[in-house]
Amino acid sequence: MLESGRYVAFALMIAGIALLHAKPIFLHESFHDLTAFHFDMPAGYPSPIKMVHGVIMDGHFPLWYPYGHMGSPALAFYLGCLGHPVTFYAFTLGLNDSMPMFSLINACLMGLFAYLIFRRGTAERWGSAAAGFLLVTTGFTPWAGSVYQVVVQLPWWLCWFWSALGIAQKPSARRFLINAVSLYLVIIAGDPPVLVQGAYLFGSLFFLWTVFARMTIRESANTFIVLVLAGALAIILSLFQIIPTLLMATRMIKLDAFTLNEYAMTFPQAHDTVIASLGLFFRTYRNLFLPFSILVLIAAGFKSKREAPLFRSALWLSLAVLAIVLGGRLGTAAIPYYLPVFGSFFRHYKLGLLLQGPVYFGVAVGFYSLIEALDNRKPGWIALGAICLALSLVVSPGPIYAFILLVLSIGFILCLKIGSLRGYRPLALFLLVAVDSGATLFSSSYTMKFPEPDPVYKKYIREAGNDYRVQGMYAWTAMIAPTMDYDLPPHDSGYFGEYSADTWFDYPLANHAYFLAALCPDSARIENGKALRSKFTYYLKSTDYINSTNRHILNLAGIKYFFLQDMALSEASLFPILSDSDYVGNPRRPAPFSPWDRELLAYRPTGDEEGKNIRRPALVADGPGAFGYEGRFSEGDQLVADLVFGPLDDTSKEAGGKERQVGPSHISSATSWTSLICKSQDSAELWFSRAVSSGESGATRVERSFGPASSGSATLDFSFIPPGFLRGKKLSDSPGEASLLAWWDPRVEKRGKTLQYLEGDRVQVLENKDAIKRARLVHRTKKAMDNDEALSIMRDASRFDPLIETVILDPRAPDLSGRVTSGKESVAIEMIADDAFKIKAEVSSRAYAVVSDAYYPGWRAYNESGEELRIFRADLVSKAVALEKGGHVVTFKYVPIQFRVGLYAFLSSMGLIALTTSAVVFRAVSKVRRGAAVRPH
Repeated sequence: MLESGRYVAFALMIAGIALLHAKPIFLHESFHDLTAFHFDMPAGYPSPIKMVHGVIMDGHFPLWYPYGHMGSPALAFYLGCLGHPVTFYAFTLGLNDSMPMFSLINACLMGLFAYLIFRRGTAERWGSAAAGFLLVTTGFTPWAGSVYQVVVQLPWWLCWFWSALGIAQKPSARRFLINAVSLYLVIIAGDPPVLVQGAYLFGSLFFLWTVFARMTIRESANTFIVLVLAGALAIILSLFQIIPTLLMATRMIKLDAFTLNEYAMTFPQAHDTVIASLGLFFRTYRNLFLPFSILVLIAAGFKSKREAPLFRSALWLSLAVLAIVLGGRLGTAAIPYYLPVFGSFFRHYKLGLLLQGPVYFGVAVGFYSLIEALDNRKPGWIALGAICLALSLVVSPGPIYAFILLVLSIGFILCLKIGSLRGYRPLALFLLVAVDSGATLFSSSYTMKFPEPDPVYKKYIREAGNDYRVQGMYAWTAMIAPTMDYDLPPHDSGYFGEYSADTWFDYPLANHAYFLAALCPDSARIENGKALRSKFTYYLKSTDYINSTNRHILNLAGIKYFFLQDMALSEASLFPILSDSDYVGNPRRPAPFSPWDRELLAYRPTGDEEGKNIRRPALVADGPGAFGYEGRFSEGDQLVADLVFGPLDDTSKEAGGKERQVGPSHISSATSWTSLICKSQDSAELWFSRAVSSGESGATRVERSFGPASSGSATLDFSFIPPGFLRGKKLSDSPGEASLLAWWDPRVEKRGKTLQYLEGDRVQVLENKDAIKRARLVHRTKKAMDNDEALSIMRDASRFDPLIETVILDPRAPDLSGRVTSGKESVAIEMIADDAFKIKAEVSSRAYAVVSDAYYPGWRAYNESGEELRIFRADLVSKAVALEKGGHVVTFKYVPIQFRVGLYAFLSSMGLIALTTSAVVFRAVSKVRRGAAVRPH
């Protein structure tokens, strides 16, 4: 019989973790701030149900991800869904439900394996439960909890370490298999930095443990041999993902190697980090925080560190890592830089994620040490506990939680003083610690509901159909694409990325990188076959650099519609000044138009038929100043803006910035003055000037055309003198005089541009009238031996016209020098799916059917008779097949042989494990039966 109450501590820990993580499922609010990781937001996870359906209906797994980069193989966490139990069961619902479901399962697994590690490391039950709860709810873990790729590996690293400790203590087949399976799950989870860094850190941690645990050399050698064999088995089991991933890595664009000095600059500055870390204990970083109780418990753990080799190992390793990170700019960056593989995947915060679990063993062993010290009434520990409690009450998220903490503290003190309650001391301290940490998480609410897509998305995506692509330039458009069953652009767009040492892994296939370099040479430069780090990161917003020299390549990509929010295209007919990325999207610019401010203003323009306010950026000022906008303008371009004036109404706000509305008029004697001046190289013109009393309310439309004198390079100066300026006051000093005076959505209309503005409020829609259809016929070819030659051809619009020719990068491809496609010929995409599509073509003479989808080994093409056609690489990134005269139906499918090889190896290994396990079980059962047969009755 189990001892009564044996699992109470463990059950309370899991229940508390589940309660916190169940909040998003029922309330759709969580402590996971998904917007903190723009590029890591879950987008388009393949549903396991969809994968199983693909196997049943098509006979193979859907292994192609069409959203972005013109498509790419389904690798990392996408392919990992096939063999990962948590993702397989969690990511079957919609995004809003799948993410919290995954977080709940993963967090409980982390708590489980942390508890098992601490118990195996000689910690008591309640201490292990408290440390496991704190591990999941504090520090880096909840902060990165929304980044699936990162946190999915954490429980399995803990499981690996737990089983490794067990193997060292007493090897067995069960522990061997648990160790192999846990490492297998780490590998297929898909985040390379966590895999590589975890291998280094947990390997080092285990080695230090063998030293501090005083294992003999023979015992250590035997243990490491078993772990190596388990690792080999894990690699064999995960070959279905390893082989395709490694092959893709060989086809990625290579960066110039980091110099040691550049590498060191990615490390944080020591003094800034130390100062900023103080905010963790005061919970100023929201879901990245540490309670004061952790400091006290770890301090108490030092009393037992000699009897706790795991804590000593984790302590020494964490101090070494901390010294390397904080001293990176002083020279210690050379250590990870020269370690094999490690340097390329070095991400600082992920080190904290990985080390957090072992370090919290100090919490586990300090739990009872603290109770004992307080029970013995040691003055120093009593004072430390009182200070910890006082600070916790001060930084508690609200009076309710502070009251609960105070009540639990009184209960803990009573348990220390009253003999009959002494048995409840661990429970009281556990509840105190759990409420202290869990309160912050439960009270901080981030919505789990993503914004609904603007109706213009569906409208124009439907209009584009299969024949064109669309380009989304807002972060969550990546999430919208799968819900519409339509792929987004040939390259992703969004905010600027983080500059770090492992950015090379985020780059696309080399041939696509060359395509981006052809599309935006100013931002994505390639020299000698390698991408330049300093510029290439800007490919994420490469469409900002469309101009007359690269427009033909953009047209080849087949982008029909652009959905813009807070960004501008230089080739667009409508150019919103306040959305120009050189001003708004540049992270190095000074404070927004200081003392001007860029705010959202809800306003109904004159003549608006719908009669409702429209939200657009506006220039508003809180002090005297001027905003100068520089640009290149042509004669005939027209500046359009609305000068809006009236009292302020701040009752309406919206995420992403303040939103103001013009409120009801009221009387005030304050006066504002504003002007607009157009400065060119040779002259300056006063285009507009006005003084407005705050008693007035209304708007003035300002329209001016650029003439010969103001065309070319010019500056538009918006100046402002607020009310009360002569008396030395700001708007905020005189609420009664706070009249709004703002330039609402100043923009330049350039009617001669290729990209025509169509409509949009939340999302502006522009149409590329020259876009070439996604599938096209050409009768003329240019041959290129390599990417560099193809790049030079495609960049020169005088040498390359995608309407009539294609650049083929395959010496086996037939040369064509025919005519322009006739009106009787046609080609169109008949059907499109994630990993298959079908085209129908009618050609009057030999031609190439070129499709602007990513070329990648594993794609196969079949004609209407079932005969396989050779796929050639065209225009750096596209697929092309040669067609003879007549009608054709060509089906393209992605069936990679490398995945099959890995899958067969995985299935064979699983079969071998099953046979071995069955043999062992059969032998054990037979032995028991023989023993029972010979035993005297």
